[in-house]
Amino acid sequence: LAMGWTRWADDSGNMSTYLLVAELDDNDRIIYEGWFDETDFDSAYHELDRRFYAGEGARFADNGSLQVDLMDAVNRLDLEVARELCLPSFRLVSPPTMLAMEERSLEEFFNWVAERAGQAPSVRHWMSVKRWVSLNCLISHLEIQSIGPKGDEYTWPRIAVSDMRGGLLAGIRQFDIDDEDAAFAYADTVVAKHSSRLPST
Repeated sequence: LAMGWTRWADDSGNMSTYLLVAELDDNDRIIYEGWFDETDFDSAYHELDRRFYAGEGARFADNGSLQVDLMDAVNRLDLEVARELCLPSFRLVSPPTMLAMEERSLEEFFNWVAERAGQAPSVRHWMSVKRWVSLNCLISHLEIQSIGPKGDEYTWPRIAVSDMRGGLLAGIRQFDIDDEDAAFAYADTVVAKHSSRLPST
């Protein structure tokens, strides 16, 4: 499965752009193509997730829906829905600034997102690549995209490691995009914590 952006043009200056969701079978043959208007990102992205969790990602569907719903809640600034998806102790840890890690509660994170949204006409959070390390741990390439007041486009890519417990999000730790080794090392500690038969005290 993949989602892409495509542009069709001719020598006369005619041009059209679309978002495309495509799926291949085990024999590398196309079994689905969905074309979406270039402004209908949400529909294309949701179709990509829906097809993944209904097919090859079915074993991750329960916790996968948490990620999908949380991204929707963040983009809508819907804190009440986000609270239903996360443990009360949820924390989001961002890459270090001024030599210190930034740790935020869910409420603090939403306040931060609301501040950014107030500075630009459009802000979107989404995951362009997902790698499930276990049923309870996901590593993703997180994209934060913004369109400024003058139409300028800005992006802030991150690597995010999500920790899920009991059907809820326990926390997300973000890493700089070039710090992939550290992200995978941290994910290993999350997986080990879930697989241990010894209780934590």
